[in-house]
Amino acid sequence: MPRSLSVVVLATLALSTALVGGMQRPDSPLLWSFMNRFITPDGAVVDTQNNGMSHSEGQGYGMLIAVAADDRRRFEQIRQWTMTHLAVRKDGLLAWSWNRQEGRIGDMNAATDGDMLVAWALLRAAERWNAPSYRQAAERHLDAIEALVVKHSGRWLIKPGPSGFMPEGDALHVNLSYWVFPALQAFAKAHDGPWQAVLDDGLKLARRVLEQRAVVPDWIRVGPDGSIHPSSIVGQPGRSGFDAIRVPLYLHWAGLGRDVAERHWQAMQRPDSGKTFVLVRETAEPVVHMAADHAGYAAIGALVSESAPSWPASTLAHDYYPAALQVLSRLATASEADA
Repeated sequence: MPRSLSVVVLATLALSTALVGGMQRPDSPLLWSFMNRFITPDGAVVDTQNNGMSHSEGQGYGMLIAVAADDRRRFEQIRQWTMTHLAVRKDGLLAWSWNRQEGRIGDMNAATDGDMLVAWALLRAAERWNAPSYRQAAERHLDAIEALVVKHSGRWLIKPGPSGFMPEGDALHVNLSYWVFPALQAFAKAHDGPWQAVLDDGLKLARRVLEQRAVVPDWIRVGPDGSIHPSSIVGQPGRSGFDAIRVPLYLHWAGLGRDVAERHWQAMQRPDSGKTFVLVRETAEPVVHMAADHAGYAAIGALVSESAPSWPASTLAHDYYPAALQVLSRLATASEADA
């Protein structure tokens, strides 16, 4: 083949690799590195920080990453593992955890964010590969998720799961990181339901929380009168950390509430911590319990704040969760470029 022609062919191949289905593919080596490191050959996403367990959240992240990498074979492996091992509930939701050491379900309760991530990944897969069967599966999943959307104290709120989050009379315990805002946008376009109202009320709730607290806590309790309080249903009340760190990521990804994302992130910064940012702290008092500077966590700061330092985009974080957040931040950046 003449050199001039080979250059044209290689350039064309490179362009087709970077642009799939009209969407830019972000950092494919980073995506494949995540899949090769954290996803087993049969499609289980392994949480290396939690005894190697697998859970619906991780399966959803893995499916989203496989779609972004245009790897349908890997997507189908993850989907099939999810349906075989976690789709065991009668209500159409996924059991949220799988104990890999014992080879059984770890907890039959569902985690709404995990189900939302899986449904969103199915919608994106249906669009990417023109696959109506994936859209039909997403719609069935959304019908099940809608049962966890409730009108409470005048707001449309998301129950974190079907069991255990209204233990105190009419108060509801919620987690704002379960508002996967870009997923809710996709649901509102694709399926009947209160998805836009849920999105709008989630953003209002985040702003209301930040009127009272320095940063968004992982868990809050919403009373029947609409009052908002720190929740102790999981961990210490008022803590903001591993869960809430996703709130600015999801807001920015959706192109919404960037003032909220920036305010939350800036309030997490503590120069005296000796780290790039604070990971866990009290939300009423400036008390740092844990600080970290993993690339995956710092990636969110670089995404939402112009004052945040740059981060190593090409080096994947060592453990599952910061690595997932690192890759998701790249997907959010690519979505922003496509807009």
